[in-house]
Amino acid sequence: MNLWHAVVDHCPSLLKIDPPHAERLFIDFMKFAEARALHLDWTLYLNLYRWLQRDRQVVAMGCLEELVLAAAASWAYSGDQTAAGILITHPGLAPLAVKATARSDHLEDFPIDIPAPFNDFMYALLNTSRETAPQRWINVL
Repeated sequence: MNLWHAVVDHCPSLLKIDPPHAERLFIDFMKFAEARALHLDWTLYLNLYRWLQRDRQVVAMGCLEELVLAAAASWAYSGDQTAAGILITHPGLAPLAVKATARSDHLEDFPIDIPAPFNDFMYALLNTSRETAPQRWINVL
């Protein structure tokens, strides 16, 4: 699967932003990603959302949800994680996060309580798949 499919297949809302195939949007974003040496890992989806907010200024809520779900699924299948699971959230999703369990295609909404206000993506690694209160929230770089 090429990178275009990895992004657009998981976020069909992109096709509405840049019809019919989101090609210009994808090329522009990849130039941006290359110029900033962004990682092509699960955080790519979150960086795409940031770029859309900054450069396109029109992002549907559905696109945020799709990209966070894609990031969580990508993390779950990356194979290089040592944690049992991950929570990923954004102010547009709060008070919920998306929970993914390592090597599983099961994703779920997860209620969260982040004590301090936040204005960007955050994630927490889970020690067990049953953990309900993450030890530490980390800003996604």
